[in-house]
Amino acid sequence: MRVRCYSHLRISLLLIAIMLCCVQISLAKDFGTSSAPRSEGELLYSDDFSDPKSGWYRSSNPDRTYIYEDGKYHIIINKPNWWYISNSGKNFSDFVMEAEATLEDGPAASNYGILMRYINSDNYYSFRIRGDGNYMFGGQKDGEPFIITPWTQRADAIHTNNSANLIRIVCDGDMFSFYVNGEWLEDAYDGTFAYGDIALFAGALGENSTHVSFDNLTVWSIE
Repeated sequence: MRVRCYSHLRISLLLIAIMLCCVQISLAKDFGTSSAPRSEGELLYSDDFSDPKSGWYRSSNPDRTYIYEDGKYHIIINKPNWWYISNSGKNFSDFVMEAEATLEDGPAASNYGILMRYINSDNYYSFRIRGDGNYMFGGQKDGEPFIITPWTQRADAIHTNNSANLIRIVCDGDMFSFYVNGEWLEDAYDGTFAYGDIALFAGALGENSTHVSFDNLTVWSIE
């Protein structure tokens, strides 16, 4: 009789545990499907790159070219397996930003995007996308690369090949939210850097040249 009571109790506890697990799984799934949007506050900075004297780096040599052209800002790379950036010279902490980025020419695996809280070439966060529909989030600290989100396929959100992509990034304390073309990709957390500049990034793959253009860069405070 005692054995039977123990068995019923054990079965009851097991059913309760299964129900709790189902609730936890359901909650985890709901938590991971979307990110509550943060509204734009005060306009902090904007550039549509129509003015070639707006302050972004301009230079050209056989390895790379930084140029304003056709109302956009362009980074053209001719050096194999190399990357270049151009920073705004500003300083931001928490913000919402948007920029249009287009892989004008180069292999689909060429990567391009935005550096955030950029201190110098050894210390920054980096959000990058590729022409094959992948994205990643990481950075460098004291010259040592770190990865928060490895390359992840999201071709349902990221336009592939030579199509334009609207990148939206929210930096709010140690929380980062990433969107492309209005689609939420993920929230990520890291507290390495609290402030810094923003920079435009382009990276070449292999022996192929890479040409990336940027347009309509806007930065707001978080409301």
